[in-house]
Amino acid sequence: MMSVQQSIGKHIRMYRKLRGLSLEELAAKIYKSKSIVSKYELGQSNMDVATLYEIAEALEIDVRHLLDIPRKKGSADSAESVRFSLFTEDLLFLYILEYDRRKPVFHRGILTLSSETDGRVSVSLYMDTPDIHDYTRCQSVYQGHLICSPYNGTISLRSSLSPDEILVLFASINRSCRDMLPGFYNSYSLLDNVPCSTNMILSRFPLQEDEALQEALTLSRNRLTQMKHGNVCIGNDFIDETALHRAEQPAAPKNDASR
Repeated sequence: MMSVQQSIGKHIRMYRKLRGLSLEELAAKIYKSKSIVSKYELGQSNMDVATLYEIAEALEIDVRHLLDIPRKKGSADSAESVRFSLFTEDLLFLYILEYDRRKPVFHRGILTLSSETDGRVSVSLYMDTPDIHDYTRCQSVYQGHLICSPYNGTISLRSSLSPDEILVLFASINRSCRDMLPGFYNSYSLLDNVPCSTNMILSRFPLQEDEALQEALTLSRNRLTQMKHGNVCIGNDFIDETALHRAEQPAAPKNDASR
């Protein structure tokens, strides 16, 4: 089990790399040596609260983003929190699909959910994670909150590095779907500010990125026909879970503080 110290270090390393900073550059910003910052990232040295805030300020993020530590499964939620179906989990896997010159490209995200003392549910999304055991090696990070009912869940998120970049995830709750939920991943292009939406699957466990998942995420001809006739894009309301497969669990990566 990863310690709190190690988890904070991994988050420091993640945000440093997303900011494009070297160890030397971050060290200079907080007036520390390169070696001590390296130890912070490896979880080999404790830091005081003041230093934690200095690092967050240097990385231009809220200090709470460095403390996004998934809770142990089964830990108690706030009594006022409203969560149903898969949204009662503290860790979920997200999948979307795009086509690049007709070649399918999967994008995987990892969601962490945590009930706050005021009853809200905070959510962090780590997109394009190469390793399911280390989401801090992601390409982008978003922070937000969940609004949930017995019928659907909506998650509104902002980029930690670019607050103008907003995502909205919407998933319908179907009682016949026990381990996965269909939904929409809504975003927009930062270059031309054009909104876009695509099919999404949320899962309790990682999925194999194969033809079955590709088919489940691709907009069907029937849906395209409905959209043409009704001028409304309709998502999937059911997932054939038996057609999709769990991904094999890769070995956990080693810690390092490489640039």
